[in-house]
Amino acid sequence: MKDKRNGQSDIPTVSLGAHGIRLEDTNVWNYRDVPNALISGHVGTGKSVLLASVIRQLVARQTDLIVIDTKAVYLSELKQLTLLRDNVFSGFEGTIDGINKFYDSMISVRDKHLGAVVEPHFLVIDELSFFVEQGNRLSFADDKREIYEQALGRLTDIALMGHELGFNLIVSTVMPSLEFMPSILRNQLTLRVVMGVPSADVACMMFGDVVKNVRLSPHAKGFGIFKNGSDDVDVFSPLKLPTDFNLVDYVRQSLPTQEEV
Repeated sequence: MKDKRNGQSDIPTVSLGAHGIRLEDTNVWNYRDVPNALISGHVGTGKSVLLASVIRQLVARQTDLIVIDTKAVYLSELKQLTLLRDNVFSGFEGTIDGINKFYDSMISVRDKHLGAVVEPHFLVIDELSFFVEQGNRLSFADDKREIYEQALGRLTDIALMGHELGFNLIVSTVMPSLEFMPSILRNQLTLRVVMGVPSADVACMMFGDVVKNVRLSPHAKGFGIFKNGSDDVDVFSPLKLPTDFNLVDYVRQSLPTQEEV
């Protein structure tokens, strides 16, 4: 296991490889071989920063992309971009709409699929646990409860059948426990990333017994651990933002032609 705690990496500006997304300087996620991603970590450890980097790379590649900001506090700013305006959803009902749109697109591709290599599609959900917590609070007599459960079921269907059709999930959550994520869904999110120093419980949920040999100092705030489709786990340097970082400008700069905000 490599330990790169000697410095930080600038937030990536380009991706590597035909089917690769950079996690940081030297580590690449090949989503063709390792479908779906789960990113965990406490508030302030860098989950949203990593998502911003991934989104920029997907936008630069002109990949079909839907972004969901369940808390409506950060990634929802991307709605200011003309290119993403109709594909950025936020809040509880927006989360349901975004999941349904991605699911309907997947079913449409499935019904038309004739064995050709399909183009990649990505659904990015920031803080899934927040959405699940809101939904679980609904009374079973509430009409929204059925709609919520249907959306959660469709999310699981995307994880189970989407890979062969080119539909990929990237989910972030503070707590990856079964309370907030069905096991059948979590098991399909094969790239595992924990930002910061995980608790023993979170480490076990994300990596199982493999992580027992990983030891990080409690002072190593911001560093991450990932498991990229193998039995090995690796420590990577955190992404960092410049002091004048602006999410919308950062993603807009990756567009083929600069667009007005």
